[in-house]
Amino acid sequence: MKETTPARLTSTQTNEFANLNRNHLNFGGLFNGFPITNPDKTLQTRGGGKGLEIYTEAARDCHLSAVLEKRYLSVIRLLWEVIPASDEAIDQQAAELVRQQLHNLAVPVSSNSTSTTLNVRGFDGVCLGLLEAIYYGYAVAEIIWQRHNQQIIAHRIKIHDRRRFTFVANEAGEFDLRLLTPAERIKGEAVPDRKFIVHQYGSDDDNPWGWGLGSKVFWPVFFKRQNLQFWLTFAERYGSPLAVGKYPQGTSQDAQQVLLDALTDISQGYRVIMPKEMEINFQTAAQNGSIATYESLCNFCNNEISKCVLGETGTTDQTGSGGSRARDSVGNEVRLEKTQADADILSETLNRTLARWITEYNLPAARPPRIQRVVRQAQDHEKQARVDKLLYEQGFRRSLDSITATYGEGYQLAN
Repeated sequence: MKETTPARLTSTQTNEFANLNRNHLNFGGLFNGFPITNPDKTLQTRGGGKGLEIYTEAARDCHLSAVLEKRYLSVIRLLWEVIPASDEAIDQQAAELVRQQLHNLAVPVSSNSTSTTLNVRGFDGVCLGLLEAIYYGYAVAEIIWQRHNQQIIAHRIKIHDRRRFTFVANEAGEFDLRLLTPAERIKGEAVPDRKFIVHQYGSDDDNPWGWGLGSKVFWPVFFKRQNLQFWLTFAERYGSPLAVGKYPQGTSQDAQQVLLDALTDISQGYRVIMPKEMEINFQTAAQNGSIATYESLCNFCNNEISKCVLGETGTTDQTGSGGSRARDSVGNEVRLEKTQADADILSETLNRTLARWITEYNLPAARPPRIQRVVRQAQDHEKQARVDKLLYEQGFRRSLDSITATYGEGYQLAN
């Protein structure tokens, strides 16, 4: 058989053809050296001077806050592990090094903590902060490095307010993270290498800001709030009788004011007195609408929020007619798929930043290990835990090595 000569690659094939400076959406190539505008249409039409703050305000909605926390925590509850790049000793050493540093980040919360937010610290706390990219589009964390016992360790990782940063395109057609400072409020200052972790959700190579869910769920939250205002007005109007004051013909303005003040006091729950000639009656307003209209609209908005964030509504919006096992099973599968996808995307960010940098600083000859969280493994652990509980009740005890082999590290025998 005649051998074929490998085809030669031209510079056009090896270099990016549709680079940023050839993007007609970037105003004639005026991209290089200038901050990139977030293309989120919701921010552009509703953000005004607030920017991402409108998504923070929307997240104060009880239902949206609950489903976001459910999505974040479904990832955090998964056990994490560090997988060596190979069986070679140096790669095994690198995996153990990364594993130890992540465990050292896992500092328990103080019992006297007064935090009103989710009480998660250490490595899981870092992951929780980065997962907010799901809602906002991107998240930024800063690594505080220290030298300890001949090692360079990630001593602390701080989640920063994403609004303090911007992105600028460089000459290579790539995006650089910049820190906005009092001296550089437009272009920002360049950040050091191996210092900042940027986690993006729904991003593409032309948009470093990511495509967060906030752009979508903002609208059902907005409409629900508008609806609630009308609902409260409806309840005030039709929920209490209307006090009507009557006075004889020819009553002076001062006497009419006495009657009006009496009506005001009645509406505020005070006792009143008034001249005998005046009369106060209570009339119930005729109800031309139905309160169910407002309630249905609120439920519709909540369902839309649940579908956008969780991919299903079964775990958040059960109706009085009862649930369906088949529907709930499908909804749970969808939710688990989203959880695994979120875990995979987060792990990819950590693997190309934190895991790689720890390895390069300390064992440059090693190949970086892989951090991962697995949904199915967590489900298997739950089943195994039920079996272990039954065995324990029958008098059987598992060794620490057996527990570690099944559930991972971080456990010790109780006294």
